[in-house]
Amino acid sequence: YEDIPPARRAQLHLRAGEVLEDIYAADVEPHLGEIAHHLFQAMPTGDPARAAEYARRAGERAVKSLAYEEAARLYRMALQALEPAPAGDDDDLRAELLVALGEAEARSGDLPGARETLLRAAEIARRMGAGSLLGRAALGYGGRFIWGRAGKDVHLVPILQDALVLLGGSDDRMRVRLLGRLAGALRDSREREHGASLARQAVDLARGLDDPGTLAYALSAYIWAIWAPENPRERLELASELRRHAAEAHDGERIVDGYIATFGALSELGRMTESKAAVEEVIRSADELRQPAQLWVGEAARAEHLMLEGRFGEAERLVASSLKAYEPTTVRDNVSAARFQLFLLRREQGRGAEVEAMLRSSVEEFPWYPLHRGALACLMVGLGGMVEARAVFDELAEDDFAVLHRDNEWVLGTSLAAEACYLLRNETAAAVLYEQLLPFRGRHAIGHAEGSVGAVDRYLGLLAATLGRLAEAERHFEDALEMNARMGARPWTAHTQHDFASMLLSRDGSGDRERAHELLSEARDTARAIGMVALESKITEGLADTTPTSAPPDVPHCAFR
Repeated sequence: YEDIPPARRAQLHLRAGEVLEDIYAADVEPHLGEIAHHLFQAMPTGDPARAAEYARRAGERAVKSLAYEEAARLYRMALQALEPAPAGDDDDLRAELLVALGEAEARSGDLPGARETLLRAAEIARRMGAGSLLGRAALGYGGRFIWGRAGKDVHLVPILQDALVLLGGSDDRMRVRLLGRLAGALRDSREREHGASLARQAVDLARGLDDPGTLAYALSAYIWAIWAPENPRERLELASELRRHAAEAHDGERIVDGYIATFGALSELGRMTESKAAVEEVIRSADELRQPAQLWVGEAARAEHLMLEGRFGEAERLVASSLKAYEPTTVRDNVSAARFQLFLLRREQGRGAEVEAMLRSSVEEFPWYPLHRGALACLMVGLGGMVEARAVFDELAEDDFAVLHRDNEWVLGTSLAAEACYLLRNETAAAVLYEQLLPFRGRHAIGHAEGSVGAVDRYLGLLAATLGRLAEAERHFEDALEMNARMGARPWTAHTQHDFASMLLSRDGSGDRERAHELLSEARDTARAIGMVALESKITEGLADTTPTSAPPDVPHCAFR
């Protein structure tokens, strides 16, 4: 083959392509890629537009077969076939191919490459004034999740807004998607009601279109736009409707979205058996979809459950996998989640110093996740850095903890702040946090996909103890023990037992020492069994203070009078 002159070689490829066209004329679809290859190799002897068209059709077929990497290769081939054309020629086809390539790259897990490709498509679409085309580029640019926030990206929100302007009233289905995606991109905004309003418009518009796929998209956007600690039951109902419409539309991505929303709401309510079942549905649906972004979110959710149950070794393997995962969102949610879970794990193992630098980086890299600040304050107390811990906490506490957004991470972040508050004995902040957390007693302090710190009542107990309200603290600790046990949260049951015992020893009332000894003994057994090195060390010290001391039975009791 290499000995054949290039011109002759191109002629042979062209002839091969034409023969294959004739042979498979009755059913050409399975052979599109083969024909595209020969016509492309025939360049420049052959017809560039014809080669590009076959490569495009072959790419579309590869996408339907979930062969996203192959689809991307074919779309690049089509674009390369068009390259000799002067700038401006075939702009519409070139932009279509760039959008298709960006979609395939994003589906295969190459989000950075997809974003670069789609920016090129957006530039052409703007020049052409093509609103629907710009809309497709904008939707792809933001990644595979409707809820993906813009973060520090400077392109996502302007592209979505420009697409809405160019679109006008010409395409209601595209308008629904653009409104919903813009609501997700604006999740960082202080004006969360604006995003909720956009998503509400999308749902209202979609309900009049008789299109289950478009309605599923709008419902997914709306769930995340309104996600707040106050409304898990409302979101649970919406998630059920979302799954129904997504199944009707055979939309695998929205089916995964529906199960993610279901898992989130159930876990916040502490219904962990049902939550675990929803996670398995996320993983099953993601396996069918074969897109790395959805595969990551399933693994992250499973890691949350494993950490909650104290299965640290299994969880650590998933956390390590998440850190190496393809970039699933524009703001690297996989890194934020994995780092936070690693913080929880290393703190239990008595290896907190190993994650100090990582946690500092997270505070800077993920300002939209202020829970990392609470984690850093707790860690620094454990490492003896009290001055820095107070500085970090004081910054977190400004304006009554206004930096903690009331979104899917709020309960987790506020609970961490409560623990730091207790460790620093800040009574002023404790009064504020107690009032903020009290409406969520009986709930689970979990954030998605960062992880869990057990029952909210544990943190209410810590805050009440800080304020000297020991009767209230006792009631909260009792409730936290019951809920953590019901959820199978072994690490957080042990932590609550230790906290409760510390409060009882401080109060030192009738029977308090005996109850504290019982709690600490149970907590020590759990800590020893699952590898909670740091907690076991604390408990050993506490048990020394509670061990009953009685005189030998053969020595009479004496009293000085």
